Amino acid sequence: MAGDGHTAYALYKHLIEMLNAYLKVHSAVQYKQIVKEYLGRIKKYIVDRGIMALYAHYDHINLAESQKLKSMYGVEAYDDLDLSTLSVSPDIEELLYGYYMLQMAVDDSNAKSLRYRLYESDLMGPYKHISTLTQDVQNLRMKVMMNESVLEQLLDMKLVRLEHGGAGYVRFMEKMESLFSEGEKVSINGLYDEETGKQDRIELVNFLIADSLFCLTKIIGIVSPLSNTTLYTNVFMGEVGEHLWRWTVIFDWVHLGYRASEGHAYAGIFQVLKRKYGLESGNGGFVFRTLVLSLRGAMKDWKREDGKKPSEVLEDEVLHLVGVDMFHRLTRTDQIEMIIRYYEKAIGMHSEGKTYKEMIRTLCFLDDDLNNDTCQLSFSIERFLINTEWVHRRLDKLKRQTLYASLYDSDEYLKNR
Repeated sequence: MAGDGHTAYALYKHLIEMLNAYLKVHSAVQYKQIVKEYLGRIKKYIVDRGIMALYAHYDHINLAESQKLKSMYGVEAYDDLDLSTLSVSPDIEELLYGYYMLQMAVDDSNAKSLRYRLYESDLMGPYKHISTLTQDVQNLRMKVMMNESVLEQLLDMKLVRLEHGGAGYVRFMEKMESLFSEGEKVSINGLYDEETGKQDRIELVNFLIADSLFCLTKIIGIVSPLSNTTLYTNVFMGEVGEHLWRWTVIFDWVHLGYRASEGHAYAGIFQVLKRKYGLESGNGGFVFRTLVLSLRGAMKDWKREDGKKPSEVLEDEVLHLVGVDMFHRLTRTDQIEMIIRYYEKAIGMHSEGKTYKEMIRTLCFLDDDLNNDTCQLSFSIERFLINTEWVHRRLDKLKRQTLYASLYDSDEYLKNR
C-alpha cells in the first residue's frame, strides 16, 4: 500500500463496505450501538484518510486545479470552491456515500440532521460536473435510503414491516390513516420550515414514491446491460430489487387508496387488495375503510389547475419518470420473482452452479480478468452473506410472499371475466 495512494483509498472504501455488510447480518441494536460508538474514529481514520490518500495518488494536482477553477468560475481566491467541480470528486463521493449509509443505519438520533444536510448539499443534486457509473449508482442508492428515512419518519414505522404480510399491510394503512387524519395544519419535523396542510402531505408522499421508483429503476437500467460485471453482484441486484418491491407495494396501496377515496368502487378495490396481498376481511377491511375516509377528508381542499385527481397525478409522475416499459413491470409478483432469481443466481455462483459456469466462460485471459482485483471484495461480501444464511432467510421470506399471487392459483383460470 505504501506509495500507492489509489490502492490505499480503495482499501479504506472496502472497510466501509464491509461494515455495511456486517450490519446487514448483525442488525440487532447492540451491534449498531458498537458501530455507532466508533463513528467518530471511522470518519477520522478511514474516511478522511481515504480522501487524503486519493489526493496523494494524484500528487495533489487537484489543489492547483481548484485555483484554476476559481478563476474560470469567477470565484475570489479567498472564497471556497464547490468541491464537486474537482476531477477527483466522483471517487470521493463513493467513499462518502458508504459512510453516510453506515451513519444513517446506526444513528437514528442524527439521521434527520444528516438527511437535511444531504438534501441541501450538491451531492444530491441532479446535475454533476463530473460523474462515473459507480458514483451514479451510489448516488441513486443514497437517495432511496433518504426517501425511505423520510417516509419512516412520516409514518413512524419501519418500511421493512411490509415484509410481514397481512399484519404489515394493516400497520401501514393505520399509519397512513394517522398521517392524513391529523389537523388542517401539522408540523412535520425537519421536513418543512412551517406547518403543512393536507395537500402538502399528499404531494410529499407522491414525490417520495415517484422519486424512489425512478432511482431504483435507473440503477437497474445502468447495471443490467453490464454482462457478468464484477462491480455489482447478484446479491447487490437482489437488494435493489427488494427496495423496488417495497416501493412498488407502497405505490400500489397508495394509488388504490386514492382511487377508492375519489369515488371509484370501494368494494371492488378492496377485493383486489385482498386477493393480491392476502388481506383478511375483518380488521383489514375496517382499517382500509378508515384510511379511505381520511383520504376523502384530506382531498376536500385538493386543487390543481389541470383538474387532475391525486391518483392521476401519482400515476402520471411515476409513468413519466420510470418509462412505459418499466411501469408495466411494477407489479408485486414480477418484482418478487426478479429478486428470487438474483439471490438463487448468487448461491449458484458460490456453489459451482449454472451462474458460475456462465461467468467462467466469459473471462478473457488476454484482458487479465483472472487478476482483476475489483471483484474480490464484492464476491467476498456476497459469500459472507450466503454463509451467514442472510441470503437464504431473504429467499424464504420472499417465497412466502408468492403464496398470494393470483397467477399461481389454479382457480383463477376458471373464473368468468
